[in-house]
Amino acid sequence: MAARVPAVSALFAELLPGEPAPIAAELRHELDRPPPWMYPWPLRDGTGAPVHSDELVSVHQTRREMIEPVVRAALATAGPGARVLDLGCNEGLFAHLARTWGAGHVLGCDIRDDNIRRATAIRDHYGISPAELEFRCVDALTLDSAPGQFDLVLALGLIYHLEDPVRALRVARRMLAPDGLCVVESQLTRQRDPVVHGWGGSAQLHQTAASFAARFEDEPENLLASASGVLSLIPNAAAVEIAMQVAGFSGLRWLEATADHDQQYVIGDRGIVIGRAATGESPPTRAPLTRQGDPHLVPVGAIEAVLVRARDQISALSVREQEAVLMLERARAELAAAERRLGEAEQRRADAERWLADHRTSFSWKITAPLRAAKRSLIARRSASR
Repeated sequence: MAARVPAVSALFAELLPGEPAPIAAELRHELDRPPPWMYPWPLRDGTGAPVHSDELVSVHQTRREMIEPVVRAALATAGPGARVLDLGCNEGLFAHLARTWGAGHVLGCDIRDDNIRRATAIRDHYGISPAELEFRCVDALTLDSAPGQFDLVLALGLIYHLEDPVRALRVARRMLAPDGLCVVESQLTRQRDPVVHGWGGSAQLHQTAASFAARFEDEPENLLASASGVLSLIPNAAAVEIAMQVAGFSGLRWLEATADHDQQYVIGDRGIVIGRAATGESPPTRAPLTRQGDPHLVPVGAIEAVLVRARDQISALSVREQEAVLMLERARAELAAAERRLGEAEQRRADAERWLADHRTSFSWKITAPLRAAKRSLIARRSASR
């Protein structure tokens, strides 16, 4: 069942449908059957496709905002006939966007027939020609298109759902024209410390910054997951870098998320990196990557640097908290000592008051008796002198 259109105009911007039109039977069938859709497509009858979750909209909006400047620039450089390959295109949103951003032809590929049916139904509903926007049901790892024919390859949300992510990146590199641009978006692990592993002998231990987490995906009805029965390899940031370099990409740059983007990108659980199809036979390098050119790009490791700074700030706060606790404890000790001194002073005052009460009569007599005697003696002398 189609849903009312959510507030996603920024995500679809150039794609918002124009004149009202009825829903074709093929699209109606897709809208009425499970599972929910990946993207909340606005439809020409005023409704929208039902989505899995609100956070998906946030993730896709962040992807769009982060990649749009570099994709537009790459397509402008390639010219009006620029060709784009969208690997793992799902329902085709970013294939649509690439077309509106300047591509002359876009090919979207996905292994799931359900996704391609939906992508095709949406394309036809929007009245877009297959000559401009083509969709194929094909495994990204076995794509047999002619090499070197694309100016831009998108691999968004793909490689962490694969058993062989490096092979997928090699396919992307093979499809690119010389100096073509590849945009890779992936879930990332939080593994930032080196992994220690053996290497051939009992005394041979090595460390590597790059690592993958293994996750078995067996959800055939979940279009957000991988194809059923796949052991997905989820990389950390270092593994994405070295995999792209081994696959034949150079000039890698991580795109920078801002504070208002989806928090997965802000904290580093997801990331987007771009690279150019390397020319010549340059070996992979793990040297630090430097910022160059595009103001939307940051050096590799920027996320780690932010996290390091955050940890330093937390440590500093912890030190200050410990100092504050110590000061509070000293203040409490001084207050307790002052209260003890006050109690002792109160006790001495009470003792003095009791002593004074006990000795008031004798004390008064000792003072007044001599005075009375002196007074009597003076009176006696005066009387004698008369």
